[in-house]
Amino acid sequence: MVKYTDSIHRQIVAGSQILSSSETEDDRLDDLFKRIDQGIEYFNAHHDEAVKYISTSLDYSEEDAKEWLKTVTFASKTKGVDLAVVEKTVDILRKAGVLKKDVGMRPESMIRQ
Repeated sequence: MVKYTDSIHRQIVAGSQILSSSETEDDRLDDLFKRIDQGIEYFNAHHDEAVKYISTSLDYSEEDAKEWLKTVTFASKTKGVDLAVVEKTVDILRKAGVLKKDVGMRPESMIRQ
């Protein structure tokens, strides 16, 4: 029997101290995104290895892993975020009572241009 799960989305954030440094960008962030992109490229080219890992190291069968691979896609470039994503996240956090309206940073200022 194939198990289907909801997709989990992740965002990588950097503290304002890193983003407000005198450098235009912190080299560690560039290196991080470069390595993640390389990992995604490798994963996309080696689905056989992914199936083997998922079916032997995680709690999924080989059939589940193969079915999952038919439905999953990863961004080809991980650096950057769409303003709409940040706005939606802030809206959800406000509805949940985590953030208060008109307090703190605006979504536009949360993104390094």
